[in-house]
Amino acid sequence: MVLYHGDDKGLVIPPRVAPLQVVIVPIMFEDSKKEIIAKAVEVSKHIAKVASVEVDVREGYTAGWKFNEWELKGVCLRVELGPKDLAKNSAVVVRRDTGKKEEIKLSDLPSFIPKELEKMQADMFAKAQKWLSDNTVHAKTWKDFEKGAKEKKLIYASWCCSAECAEKIKSETEGVKCLTLPFDQEKPFAKCINCEKPAKSVGVFAKSY
Repeated sequence: MVLYHGDDKGLVIPPRVAPLQVVIVPIMFEDSKKEIIAKAVEVSKHIAKVASVEVDVREGYTAGWKFNEWELKGVCLRVELGPKDLAKNSAVVVRRDTGKKEEIKLSDLPSFIPKELEKMQADMFAKAQKWLSDNTVHAKTWKDFEKGAKEKKLIYASWCCSAECAEKIKSETEGVKCLTLPFDQEKPFAKCINCEKPAKSVGVFAKSY
């Protein structure tokens, strides 16, 4: 999760496993601080019925600093609430995975947030599936295997499962090795991809970094 979904800003955590799904960051000024915090707390009580939520009322930190910290921690949705938002009875909701911003009425947040979390979950899963599909090859020949290795793909290939062959594959491809033998096994091809002895299994090969 950390390696695949994370980005230069920090963690990106799928909503269904996120320990904190929503953070409300009140944008505070001295003349409106009490009113903003009170509204943020009120809104959080409604959101708490549909998602895990926290209100960041810490003083001594700018709103921008807080935004960066919560992005680093991978919180799914950030709700920004300032005096201008309050005047419009709305808030800005920011998605961690895409950075997409939407202005949502405060009264609509309890219905909007669970839908957006489910959409984020589905989008992240679809992105991961596409990446896996785009970076997977099924090698029928050693030439296919070498091509997949050079392109840094995950390579499905029939294999004899011997230690000797594993070392040979590793040395001939600058470090490619069998990562796993999938539980959901497809039928191996007639011969091992490298030594051409009878194949015992289909392995998933790649270089570890």
